Amino acid sequence: MRLERDFAIDDPEAQTGGLLDRIAWTLRSYVVFQSDAQVVAASLWVVHTHAFDAAEATPYLAITSPERESGKTRLLEVLELLVARPLRTSNTSIAALFREMEATHPTLLFDEVDAIFGKGKGDHGNEELRGILNSGHRRGATVLRVVGEGKNMHTERFDVFGPKAIAAIDQIPDTIASRSIPIRLQRKLTGQKLKRFRMRKAPKETGPLRADIEAWVQAHRDDLGDEPLLPDELTDRQQDSWEPLLAIADLAGAEWAQMARSASVGLAQDVSGSEATTGVLALTHIREAFGDADQITTKDLLADLVERDDGPWSGWWGKYVRDGEIQTAASKLSRLLKPYEIKSKTIRVDRTTAKGWVRVDFEPVWARYVAKEDVLPPVTPPEPSHRTEASQKQGSDLQCYGVTAVTALGEGARGEPQNGASLLGQKPPPKNTRPCSGCGTVTFAVDELCLKCREERPA
Repeated sequence: MRLERDFAIDDPEAQTGGLLDRIAWTLRSYVVFQSDAQVVAASLWVVHTHAFDAAEATPYLAITSPERESGKTRLLEVLELLVARPLRTSNTSIAALFREMEATHPTLLFDEVDAIFGKGKGDHGNEELRGILNSGHRRGATVLRVVGEGKNMHTERFDVFGPKAIAAIDQIPDTIASRSIPIRLQRKLTGQKLKRFRMRKAPKETGPLRADIEAWVQAHRDDLGDEPLLPDELTDRQQDSWEPLLAIADLAGAEWAQMARSASVGLAQDVSGSEATTGVLALTHIREAFGDADQITTKDLLADLVERDDGPWSGWWGKYVRDGEIQTAASKLSRLLKPYEIKSKTIRVDRTTAKGWVRVDFEPVWARYVAKEDVLPPVTPPEPSHRTEASQKQGSDLQCYGVTAVTALGEGARGEPQNGASLLGQKPPPKNTRPCSGCGTVTFAVDELCLKCREERPA
């Protein structure tokens, strides 16, 4: 059944917002996401796959989880029904992949890439695949390969620019992660209910939505070339990745525009917090060891580091420090910090001197590589705000911007959102809803608690 909305035909922002709501609702029906930011990003990315040729760069979706059976493959299956020209890459040769990308510019869906890029995976074909992923996020990206046989051999360039979703257990290579928007999934709780994914029915159910996405892109392709306002908190590469998604969000009105920017910053924080290299981890822990001091001796710094249980330092240097072999441990620390051009010095401590480190040498490096947690913006879009008694007297509108607030689906709400409902915002709330008895959030839930409160309820 097609979703009916109370939107005027000549209201493009409402049409775009409604389309994104429907995509988000469909994704959330089959997959347990960990944040509103993930749903926002995935919904915008679906539309982007149909219009990536209007962008200068295309972000990848990096779908990861710590364990199996956490929804990665299911998300790829749902995306396959919605994205443009989907191509699952299992059992596809690299040569065939080059030619297919050149001919049709598909949306590539990679599953279980941890089996390809895991430790010890040095196969030549895997490196060819890594080359596609490292290069294919920018317009004009090509790979040069030798084709033909015998005397007919010659070089040929293949266009590998295009959207790609990559699923893996644990982490993906850093060079690919830096070109990706992270979607970190977890295994669903026992009480979390999702709509069953039936391959026989799903294509028919999502077909009208996919057709609407294609029609929307056809009508708005020329509008996607406008440069959107990009959050300063993002790195240059992150801004390149989010630019085409924010351009789509801006066409959906202020609410989606704000949520998209909150999602971009929030997910960027997830990357910076979860993929720190050993060097960055060392710099972070050294900054904490310094505290407010201007200098610290090598002996005191090593003692502080090896006492920590959230880094490798105890296993690496603990024995040397305990046995009094400070010079051995100090040389290893110096080697770790050498790429950052930080060196130990002779410092004065009371009336004596000792080898140590001074704060002024670290501060420029901390500014470049270590984020200041006290100035980071919020990770997720604003929490739902509900009318108080005073605001009701003033006639203020009820706002609800939380995805989880309207996705707690009961047995009677498995089709599509109710008439007039918005997945990420309700103005006013739709019919057939009720406030959650736990937190007051307006929800589609048939029972008295929203999904979040049911998850937090003691077993």
